[in-house]
Amino acid sequence: MRMAMARRARVYLKFGIKLNYMRQLHYILLLLLASLALTGCSAGSSNNTICDSNAYNCSDFKTRAEAQRVFESCGGVSNDIHRLDGNKDGEACESLP
Repeated sequence: MRMAMARRARVYLKFGIKLNYMRQLHYILLLLLASLALTGCSAGSSNNTICDSNAYNCSDFKTRAEAQRVFESCGGVSNDIHRLDGNKDGEACESLP
């Protein structure tokens, strides 16, 4: 009886690797998490900020908070490619409300 249950619990993956059901679920979950990590997905946010060229000016933003988010997501003071922080104090577009 035990052997019959053990045979039923084993499944074959596409390449003929014999794994038990729980181990197969573990590998599927691991592959799913790896694919999410490689694609850069993050829950609840989408970052389409251009950080490799000077694409933004302070006039592109309505508020200082929006400019600050872009400034920080592109590296802040150490990588101010958009020149949003003229005096290099860490505050982007200080003239905006």
